[in-house]
Amino acid sequence: STVIQHFSPRSSWGFSSTKVFADTIHGIKCRFINPDRDYQQDEIIAYDDGYSSSNATKFVSMQLWGVTSKNQAWREGRAAMAVARLRPEVYTLSCDIENLICTRGDLVRVTHDVTGWGQKAARVTAVTLNGSSQCTHVTIDEEVTMESGKTYNLRIRADTGSTSLESIVLDVATVTQLQFTTPIAAGSVPKLGDLVMFGETSLESVELIVKSIMPSKDFTATLELLDEAPAVHT
Repeated sequence: STVIQHFSPRSSWGFSSTKVFADTIHGIKCRFINPDRDYQQDEIIAYDDGYSSSNATKFVSMQLWGVTSKNQAWREGRAAMAVARLRPEVYTLSCDIENLICTRGDLVRVTHDVTGWGQKAARVTAVTLNGSSQCTHVTIDEEVTMESGKTYNLRIRADTGSTSLESIVLDVATVTQLQFTTPIAAGSVPKLGDLVMFGETSLESVELIVKSIMPSKDFTATLELLDEAPAVHT
């Protein structure tokens, strides 16, 4: 539930994605070792929503190594169907030594123009302070566009890796200077070079799960990411 890291075109390269259009099935035959049957191999069918033994005809089989519980086998089958439906796309990107922070299974945030996650990623080039040393504005090294009738956020990643999400005063124009709705406290003022992600409110980035990390030379790595899709668990 905790976002470990943030990626954008400013901290990654080579973004691509692959989407699987799986055949529709009615259930999964889950094979497991059943202690109630003298530890012999057994099978339970996990049916998809709307299907049962009376109307299901299309099945696939799944061997569950190390599973000795009928209930767990059923849950594994249901989870596999949920993943196929809700996480059909694998996103791939490469990054530098930053890849050492996250591990497989971690939750990360990504902003990218290819998929329309957020509008722009940029870095802070200047900050404006008021008389109380609070930050009222930041200037970034990319132009962003605001439209009438919309609200916008700026997610700021500090050099410690922590982030804050700030509301932006609407300025219907293409700009590089952004004003915060509420000035940032003196102890949390952004620094020059901090990574920022700009976009409409709640749409400046998306949450993804790290599926795999494939190390390469010079401490770089290629990451495979999946949609968080929390509905998988329900």
